[in-house]
Amino acid sequence: MKKALISIVAALLLSTSLWAGQPEEGDGIGLETVTIDNKVIQVYNGVIGRWEETAGQSLHALAHRFGTTVQEIYKVNRNDVGGEYVFVPMSKEFYAELIRRGYGRRILQVDSRKLIWPVETPNRSSGFGNRFGGHHNGLDFACPSKTIVVAAMEGTVIRSQWMGGFGNAVVIRHKDGTETTYAHNTKVLVRIGDDVQRGQVIALSGNTGRSTGPHVHLEVRYENVPLDPEDFLQYGLARPETVVRERLEDQPSEASALNLQDQ
Repeated sequence: MKKALISIVAALLLSTSLWAGQPEEGDGIGLETVTIDNKVIQVYNGVIGRWEETAGQSLHALAHRFGTTVQEIYKVNRNDVGGEYVFVPMSKEFYAELIRRGYGRRILQVDSRKLIWPVETPNRSSGFGNRFGGHHNGLDFACPSKTIVVAAMEGTVIRSQWMGGFGNAVVIRHKDGTETTYAHNTKVLVRIGDDVQRGQVIALSGNTGRSTGPHVHLEVRYENVPLDPEDFLQYGLARPETVVRERLEDQPSEASALNLQDQ
């Protein structure tokens, strides 16, 4: 009972802080343009590229394939290139060819106060609240293993490791004091201390830890009190409207994707 009361009070205090002085919904103010990483084009440490498995691939081969150098691979990974995955920067030519082939990322306009969904096609499989005689502290999204998982809001990675029943998990602390947790991943890609942007890939989903099937478990906490993620997610939108697909400057478009990314 005491824990439930603390949770309610924390939610009320946080929601008051978040919504105080915010614009009315629908007035066009408070919207943010967000580029969502996909399987083909991703960002890490502000560099466009892609996470690649290192098994059977040398850094020299990866550098040649993506039109970059081994030195640049070391630089973007901060010399940490000994794991199962490494982030490989793309040359402008490699990136442009992907865009021409239609692999551009979705660029969305979303409420700047809200979390975005951590997977592209969310299939809500379990909610926050009582479950199996206990309390489920998060929101589950069923999805195939190795689905890319993106940060719901910008912040700093404070945990990126095996976390017992959570399996391979990532915890991000946000500027408003909340923390989001993404659990049961096959692989975590970001590292402790990384600053991540909303929509940036942070992990590949899985079935690790105490899990009944492949899914992403999303938690929101404030002062370590679990809160219902649905109170923070983009309301009623599994997939917010697409503003534009990522395009090149010389491609006809209602807006320039490259310019949008700089806003």
